[in-house]
Amino acid sequence: MLLSPAIGGDSKATVLICASPENENAVETLQALRFGEKCRQVVNEASNNASAIQDIIEQMDRQIEKLEHVIRKKERWESREIVRKDKLVEEGTYEAKLAEQRGGEIVRTGIVCGAEEERARLEKLIIQRAELTGEDFKAKLAEAGFGGMYGGKASALDTFGNKRFSENDDEGLKVKGKKVAKWVN
Repeated sequence: MLLSPAIGGDSKATVLICASPENENAVETLQALRFGEKCRQVVNEASNNASAIQDIIEQMDRQIEKLEHVIRKKERWESREIVRKDKLVEEGTYEAKLAEQRGGEIVRTGIVCGAEEERARLEKLIIQRAELTGEDFKAKLAEAGFGGMYGGKASALDTFGNKRFSENDDEGLKVKGKKVAKWVN
């Protein structure tokens, strides 16, 4: 019972038996030798944790592939219209007349929908796999298409966005060579 945590799995156990040639220690020496014989009879198959971890990673990869397949089948594009009121409309302009007729500016957006639950499970699996393998989960999510949404922060992907939108970049957005806006983190 004392040695049970040390015997098995990836661990190696060594048992040393100390014997004394003196007559007064003969009983203890005999008991130690018998213990050594019992230890010698123990047969144990070592397992390799590396293969167990590899199996887990392969299982995660299969789950990721299945989820990606399901997502490709279920996802679809939907078009949505939102009426947005512009507070800075100048009176007497064409824009003001359209805003009066329609109730505001009509913004049409397209979004991907239909597999939200699968996307959430896929995101969790990618993060778990990256943490298990020691990879950067943000980069793995970016590879899988997460985090690249319109209007997201430049630092969302922690890759080229930081260089492009860095505070040191005073160039900003230019139209016909004229600076019209600066990059904002």
